[in-house]
Amino acid sequence: MAHRPLSKTGFGIVILTIGASMFIYVQAVSSQNKSGTDVVALTAEQVEITNGAISHRSLDRRITTAIRSDKSRATGAAPGDTSGLLRVITLRPEREIVTVDDKNRMKSTLFIAPVPAGTSLPAPVSPPQRRECERPQGAELLGERMIAGVNAIGYRHASKDPDGGTTTAEDWFGKALGCFVLESRAEYTGGDGIVKSTFQRSTVKLILGEPDPSFFSVPVDYSEVPPSAIEKQRLPSLTDASDSMKERWKKDDEKYYTALSDRNRR
Repeated sequence: MAHRPLSKTGFGIVILTIGASMFIYVQAVSSQNKSGTDVVALTAEQVEITNGAISHRSLDRRITTAIRSDKSRATGAAPGDTSGLLRVITLRPEREIVTVDDKNRMKSTLFIAPVPAGTSLPAPVSPPQRRECERPQGAELLGERMIAGVNAIGYRHASKDPDGGTTTAEDWFGKALGCFVLESRAEYTGGDGIVKSTFQRSTVKLILGEPDPSFFSVPVDYSEVPPSAIEKQRLPSLTDASDSMKERWKKDDEKYYTALSDRNRR
């Protein structure tokens, strides 16, 4: 059964979750172990619970993350899951990001252009997986504890929004797992001091070693579509799409077709 969308007040918490957008890729690309050079292959099943305290709307879902030693990553639904949760596959050797909608049997592939030799790249945008699990700027060290049989280090940090609200987040990173996020909690409190939304993610199953290849495979008969086609399937009606959503769809599609054109020319 489809969940009703969270209220606007809950969006600040929802964006922290592993969702079905390219934001997942920004979170994933820099997962490294303490040496800063290797990635630990694993498969993790996690449960996410997001609640809108004022709207009484909630979203509960099970997320699977599979990481290969070549740094490829699949996050979201397990293969064949028809609940409507998407699967985002980042294939590092092929330089592709594939968003898969198993329910509607479609996929959208974003091709990443090779970086010319000698090109200076900007630093990644504050990914949760940090080199050596170092303390984020302004964060409070919570210490270490065992989670899913793995030693984890935790941090708590708070940020304010322009409306006077505060988001307080707590993240626990697996020190021997390339700083993979094993557990997270977040709470959004409005400027009036009332808790508007809460979020938590917990690891329920962890398997070390190369993941099942099925996490990275897509049936050959799935239709290739631009990103907007997948996003539109997630709305009860296109009349529910806001102007900002439509603008984002337009930009995502432009990026998609530009990358496709560049790849075809190579």
